Amino acid sequence: MTNPRRIAVIGGGIAGLEIATQLGKRLGRSGQAAITLIDRDTAHVWKPMLHTIAAGTSDVHREQVVFASHARLHGFAYWPGEMDGIDRRRKAVSLAPLRLDDGRVLLGAREIAYDALIIAVWNLRTRRSGWSGQAGGVSARSPRILGLVCRRWSVASAGLVADYNPARPGRVRRHAG
Repeated sequence: MTNPRRIAVIGGGIAGLEIATQLGKRLGRSGQAAITLIDRDTAHVWKPMLHTIAAGTSDVHREQVVFASHARLHGFAYWPGEMDGIDRRRKAVSLAPLRLDDGRVLLGAREIAYDALIIAVWNLRTRRSGWSGQAGGVSARSPRILGLVCRRWSVASAGLVADYNPARPGRVRRHAG
């Protein structure tokens, strides 16, 4: 039996995730190709839902697609990491070391070999509109960051609500604790 064709998809946004999913269903499950999705995050969050997550009206965990489990269900592999380079001559994608929040290296630098490469890393419409994917100076790309922003907003809101005096509705004090 011949080796299956290796297809690497860089970027787990809506385009990259959909491409990896469809290729996985059509070619990955049957063994005709080995599809690998590469993304620096562990999950995809549907961007039109970001405002509801930031406002605390949606849960980031309900609105995300976790790459590892989605890949398993749909016939492709997921590799966490940020693309560090592409060697077209050798047909390899270099991934930077994967670090924990405290800076320790979880996975060292590595390479993913490919026969076909699909790059799906940027939304040109977003780029043209001038929206950088940031809300209030915090990157809204990462589900982890969105969760932190939502929790901080909830804590801050709880402090405001705790000090709300219905007898004086025009005056809201921030909780000092």
